[in-house]
Amino acid sequence: MIARGRERDWLAEAAAEALGGQGSLVLLAGEAGVGKTRLAEEVLADGEGRFLRGAAGSAGVAYGPIAAALRGYLRAVPGGLSACGP
Repeated sequence: MIARGRERDWLAEAAAEALGGQGSLVLLAGEAGVGKTRLAEEVLADGEGRFLRGAAGSAGVAYGPIAAALRGYLRAVPGGLSACGP
């Protein structure tokens, strides 16, 4: 990851805090092809974290990417959020 050291360190710190129990949400945004997915996958590759991916549709529905990410996760892991409470 060329010239992404600062972003990688920041994201790794945010992931460590979230894994330590501090609630967190990180949204990566940018032009297509700039390396958002690769950055997240690289930071989380060695840890316990889970990488959920959602994309905004053309309709621009509020929270659309978050809903898409959670929907995709729950399709792959039914009941995967049951420990989160009602």
